[in-house]
Amino acid sequence: MGEKKGSVRPRGGPAVNVDYTFSEAPTLDLLVIPGGGGTRTLVKDQDFLSSLKKLAGSAPRVATICTGSALLAKTGLLDGVKATSNKQASQWVSAQDEKARKTAQALEYVWDEDSTHDSFAAASAARNDPTTRSPLHGVVLAVRPAKKALLVEHDAVSGIMESMTMAFVVDDQYLTKLKPGEVINAKLYQEKGGNGDLRI
Repeated sequence: MGEKKGSVRPRGGPAVNVDYTFSEAPTLDLLVIPGGGGTRTLVKDQDFLSSLKKLAGSAPRVATICTGSALLAKTGLLDGVKATSNKQASQWVSAQDEKARKTAQALEYVWDEDSTHDSFAAASAARNDPTTRSPLHGVVLAVRPAKKALLVEHDAVSGIMESMTMAFVVDDQYLTKLKPGEVINAKLYQEKGGNGDLRI
């Protein structure tokens, strides 16, 4: 399959006969995208990439060989997907669809892929002092004994957060005293060495 029918001679092997153009493609079980030197040109060919994206989007399985992964990356279909390539060309391949990273660099934004790392949790919870206590006023919506938490619709806490519904970690002793519908006035804080959970 290719952009036009006929014989195509790759750089390092026998000629390949193209039976179908992209627009004539039959229903596929598997689409295999080969690599090679030609991919360096095709990553700039918008008509080709548009056809490839449509084809790959309709195939139940897609595989790439070597730098064929660069072509798939350029279509955007690899966004958020773990993929690999020929290690000698992996930097070039990954650069084909890293617009978010390039934008982050231009804005001097520090990119962090670790979803468990939140460098702003402590600051927003207690203004850089994890033991600071702030008043919390709100209505208990739900008590969650298994998670040792309360779901609270609360007023804005000055300098920390706006009014919203949030889950707060509570001590067992305090947890047993509260019921949904109760109005609470509590102290909000974050323990030193904690994992970012806000406690009341």
